[in-house]
Amino acid sequence: MCLINIHGTRLLNKNIDLIYNFMSGSMLVRWSPLGYPIVPHAAKGWESSPDKKEWTVYLRKGMRWSDGHPFTADDILYWYYQEIKTDYSDDSTGRSDWMVVGGEQGEIVKIDDHTIKFIFPHTLHIVE
Repeated sequence: MCLINIHGTRLLNKNIDLIYNFMSGSMLVRWSPLGYPIVPHAAKGWESSPDKKEWTVYLRKGMRWSDGHPFTADDILYWYYQEIKTDYSDDSTGRSDWMVVGGEQGEIVKIDDHTIKFIFPHTLHIVE
């Protein structure tokens, strides 16, 4: 199976895709220089619900794209609906395994221009 990343480049396997995406842009969080803990990057910070099913992420204010337009929660939702929720199953490029916990896919909702919430059906223990 051959995968295609968001830039239309064919990749050999998911490991290469993971490395490509990890190295080619800003993420909401990143590994610290020592490898742990996970620290904010494009996100200013986050907090989780006590059951770890909801994660509220606060985006940095003032970030802009190269064309000068502001980076907001709408950009995260665009990615979510275009890359995660769109069914590409007919050509094997879908991301149906992203944001899946306990076999069920999570959701992203916009709280305001600089706040988003990741909601999962099961507990997600990845940071903190």
